[in-house]
Amino acid sequence: MTFALTVPTTATTLNDPVAVIRCIPGVERCEPGPDGYTLTAAVGMGPVRLRLQGTATVQAEDQSLTASVSLHDTLAGSIYGTFAVALGGGAVTVRADVVVGGRLGEFAAPLLRRKAEDSVKGFAANLSRLSG
Repeated sequence: MTFALTVPTTATTLNDPVAVIRCIPGVERCEPGPDGYTLTAAVGMGPVRLRLQGTATVQAEDQSLTASVSLHDTLAGSIYGTFAVALGGGAVTVRADVVVGGRLGEFAAPLLRRKAEDSVKGFAANLSRLSG
């Protein structure tokens, strides 16, 4: 699934990857590691609740950030994605290419696009609070 979304924000910088990653709704843990970052995220869609573990590699600059993320739950499946986040004109633009595998991909595909858009909006709101 590929999507792009632009939402208003008052954020002015993306140069702290850990702080930016923690702005993603559901991220419980983000720690630097030897090859990037180690993540734990809790995701809910309707009655389904998942705790995903994984890694991210990030390249951050003042006005942009790119990340490759790999998250998985042993029973439900995996989420792999590449994300590009850019600030400009009072808005944050997120472009993502996401692949969802396993049971999660089979049964939740119709819900995933809406969940992804809601997460981006939450991310932008959290990023505004971080910078404002």
